Amino acid sequence: MIFLKKYFYILLFCFVFVIGFSQQNKRIDSLQNFVNQSTQDTNQINALNELSKFYLNAGNNKTSIEKAEQAKSLTEQLLKKSSGPKLQTFLKKDLSFSLNILGNICVQQGDYPQAIDFFTKALTLREEIKYKLGVASCLNNIGLIYAKQGFYVKALSFYFKALPIAEEINHKQMMASIYNNIGIIYKSEGVLKREFEKGLFYYSKALTIYRELNDKRGISISLDNIAIVYADDGKLTQALEKHLESLSIRRELNDKAGMANGFNNIAVIYEKQKNYLTALYYHEKAMVIRQEINDKLGIATSLNNMGSIYYKQNKYPKAKEYCFKGLALGKELGVLEVITNSNQSLYEIYNKEKNSSLALEYYRGYIRFRDSLSNKENNTKSLQAEMNFEFEKKKEAERLEQEKRDALASEKEHRQTLLIWSISGILLLVIIFAIIILRSNRQKQSANKKLDARNKEILDSIHYAKRIQTALLPSDMYIERNINKLINERDKNEIIP
Repeated sequence: MIFLKKYFYILLFCFVFVIGFSQQNKRIDSLQNFVNQSTQDTNQINALNELSKFYLNAGNNKTSIEKAEQAKSLTEQLLKKSSGPKLQTFLKKDLSFSLNILGNICVQQGDYPQAIDFFTKALTLREEIKYKLGVASCLNNIGLIYAKQGFYVKALSFYFKALPIAEEINHKQMMASIYNNIGIIYKSEGVLKREFEKGLFYYSKALTIYRELNDKRGISISLDNIAIVYADDGKLTQALEKHLESLSIRRELNDKAGMANGFNNIAVIYEKQKNYLTALYYHEKAMVIRQEINDKLGIATSLNNMGSIYYKQNKYPKAKEYCFKGLALGKELGVLEVITNSNQSLYEIYNKEKNSSLALEYYRGYIRFRDSLSNKENNTKSLQAEMNFEFEKKKEAERLEQEKRDALASEKEHRQTLLIWSISGILLLVIIFAIIILRSNRQKQSANKKLDARNKEILDSIHYAKRIQTALLPSDMYIERNINKLINERDKNEIIP
């Protein structure tokens, strides 16, 4: 059953990968046709930049550089010809996009000085045209490079410059990216003895935002980062679950660099579990992709990791081969962390082989580079104070913001309660008033009925008395006839014969 379940997921991953790849190819063909058919204008520049990003994500750095350079060249030509301020602003923005893409390619290739140069030029343009999101992006990218080189305080200074801008414009995706990068600083080895709580704090904030935005790439990055914190804290099962969840998203997106990182992360978990064969399997999968996309820093990391596993398997010649390659590439890139790890592994290997002279040589190299790494403004009391201050300041700001929200919610609830009681009071008064009116009407109706009955009795009495009177007294006709009779008799008596 487990066997079938495992292969079901493999087939599902393959299906998602093929569908995603097919859709991306259609999009690339559509953009390329647009570039071929359109005139030289901002629309063509945007299409070229979009193509460059697609090829970068697909690991085709050569074509990505080609498209970004075309966009950059075309933009610079149009800038020289244009005079209107509005068009100039659009073109400078487009040029900054091309420079930013070229900077990202240099980061992937391990050419950090050139990457910083591209990002700095893009930053200057974006500050000039007041493109705040672009400014935050460049600051974030420059910080990322310094973090990769081990200059953690410098990296942090750029992140904390970028974060207020992202928060000001309420760009949640950028905020999440910066939160992730700050989290990396707090949990990085050699800095504050791995601040797990703070790293997890920022990673969780980033993940919440990415899930809200349904940003799959961001979700996968945050999942990997949280998994690394779990792994460092010894929670290997939880870490592996997060890495596998992230890897499935990377496959869906056909994110080759992300897939390579995912395989590397899974390998590290299996290594911690002493499952060295499975760890090597995943490291080799990561290495194949990193060589394909020419990710030199990734290759150096994989070489060191594989050398470490071969050492643990007591395969010393193989371990030395990989560690020497990792060391050479680390020196080429100038990445102290890679150089330090290579020297440490080589010292341990030669020490096991009882080669004391070479063991001492690489031990000294390990100590020297480790101290250099530590002295890069890291692990000092001032760094700890600064980073703790920023963390506590951020937490305090969030606490105050939460208190403000709670106070507003409480006030709203109080107003609603007051409104409910007011309406209830008014309704009660209306009901009482209605009851009083109804009761009064009933009393009036009762009184009227009694009065009508009394009036009827009186009228009946009058009518009855009248009938009696009529019965006892002579009628008017009778009286009139007798009066007339008397008058006639009188007249007769007064006549003289």
